[in-house]
Amino acid sequence: MTVPVAPQSIFGYNPLNPWANTPAPAVNLINPSDPLAKQCADTLAATQAQFRAEQALRKQHPLVRLWDAEWNLQFVCSVEYKATFTWISNDTGPGQMEIPFASPVAQWIFDEPGRMASGQGRSIGITVDYCGARWSGIMDKCAVEQREDMDVVLVVDWLHDYEHVKWYSCWSNPFLPAAFQFPRAFLVAGPTDWALKLILFLQIVREHNPLITFPDDPLDPAAWVHGPWFINTDMSDWPLVVKPKSFVDSMASGVIWSLPITRWANWHDMAHQPLEDAEMSVTMTRYLPGDDPPWEGANLRYGTLVMDIVDKSGVYVGTSYGGTVFDGLERTFVQFGEDFIESTTVVSTDTTVPPEYYQGQTRLTMKSLPYVVFREGTNSPIQSSAWINSPAKGVQVNAGGHSMPGVVCALPGQLGRAQATTQSQRNHLGHHSSRLRHARRTHLRQ
Repeated sequence: MTVPVAPQSIFGYNPLNPWANTPAPAVNLINPSDPLAKQCADTLAATQAQFRAEQALRKQHPLVRLWDAEWNLQFVCSVEYKATFTWISNDTGPGQMEIPFASPVAQWIFDEPGRMASGQGRSIGITVDYCGARWSGIMDKCAVEQREDMDVVLVVDWLHDYEHVKWYSCWSNPFLPAAFQFPRAFLVAGPTDWALKLILFLQIVREHNPLITFPDDPLDPAAWVHGPWFINTDMSDWPLVVKPKSFVDSMASGVIWSLPITRWANWHDMAHQPLEDAEMSVTMTRYLPGDDPPWEGANLRYGTLVMDIVDKSGVYVGTSYGGTVFDGLERTFVQFGEDFIESTTVVSTDTTVPPEYYQGQTRLTMKSLPYVVFREGTNSPIQSSAWINSPAKGVQVNAGGHSMPGVVCALPGQLGRAQATTQSQRNHLGHHSSRLRHARRTHLRQ
């Protein structure tokens, strides 16, 4: 998504959270007992008022805020020439801003020694709020450019906050010290979101807690409040936290299972394939002043990055892949075959309408029952699109281990001959290695 930004006043903004409580348009409630003509007039008035409110929301200037390394607000930026911020599913989206170099915000970004001396730190954070969505990230680099018109511009490149999980290595055993890591690989089985969040949570806890004591279900919110586990999970000063979700809740949500296995890989590389198979998305949200707590009972400082894994596709719990003009969108879900590899699309008979559709302030389409589809055409709002087909490549997977000592694919009748041949080869290799060692010593003497 690209957010165009132009210089404009931010008068009327709530500096803490201007998007959290968008006022609803003042309209008269529709009374079913009124005459039909009056009900139609009230419906039209409510629809027009809602449309005007949404248009006014879209025309508001995006709120661009710059933060220091400790996530203290430093600038509300409104002097940028242009800016673009992009979301990429399960990856780091880029952002870029062009600011007049003579402006105070550009001077503050460019003056790294000054920020360090004043205790503001080296890193710079950014949040962009627009129409209820928030893009947050950190500065990647900045460059001073002099244009042909003699205008000096500071070009700042940003990285989405997803970048943080790319720098978390998954220990083979997060419970043991670095000098003794056993077994060689870490694996956990469970619902995809629960398993992947658990692995990242263990790495974060290890980073902040050298004396580790884990409950039976580390992602159960109740385990963070009661018992001695509360002493070891004070997240009030953690820069990154994982939103809790118990194993039982993940099971009830219908998420498919996975078996993540890692040996010192970073979390992004390890989680990429399970997320793609489960069609789930990682969300990274900055907890800022004016926001509701990420979960009930959360004790976090402002600026904390909250990581979560959500199902935006609804592929395995029910969604729509298409339909007809006459029958509407069909609600379908994916079901695995007997081999748990091949899958088929099954039409669902559940016609329950999500209750969010009956709420007047719902500005979205529910994944379980989409109500709109955009078609390509001359008058379509779709400006560009692409269709990608990726055919299957591998057809088999081979796995194996070590043969018994002295046996290398030997037939029962050739066991003795294989042992003799192996012993002969070992003697030959030993003699050859001896000659190599002798030649190496001769070379070193020379």
